[in-house]
Amino acid sequence: MEKKIKNFLPKKSPLFIAFLILSIISYLIYFNFFLITKNSKQNTNYNGTMLFKNYCASCHTYDKTNSYSDVGPNLNNLKISSTEIKEIILNGKGNMPKFNEILNSNEVDSLLKLFQD
Repeated sequence: MEKKIKNFLPKKSPLFIAFLILSIISYLIYFNFFLITKNSKQNTNYNGTMLFKNYCASCHTYDKTNSYSDVGPNLNNLKISSTEIKEIILNGKGNMPKFNEILNSNEVDSLLKLFQD
C-alpha cells in the first residue's frame, strides 16, 4: 500500500516545482485581477450609505446609516427639498464644509436618493 502512495505522488523535479510555482502565481494574479475588477465596478455604482458613512457620519446622525453624532444637525427628520439638500452638500452651510470639489454629481445624487428612500 505504501508503494502505491509513493508512486502516485509526483517526483519533486525542478521542472515540476517550477510548474507548481507558476500555477500558484497565475492563480493569484487571476484572483487578484478578479477582485480589482469587481471592486472597480462597485465604485461606479455609488452607494449612498457608504458615501454618508465616509463623508457625513462624523458630524450627522441618520438612523438609516446607523450613524450617530452630535456635531451637526440630526438628519432623521429633514423638512427641506432635495434641491436644498443638494445646495447644502455642494456649497456647505454654517460650519459644514462644501463638498463640490470632493463629491462628483453621481455621488451627490446617491446621497440625495438615500434621503428620498
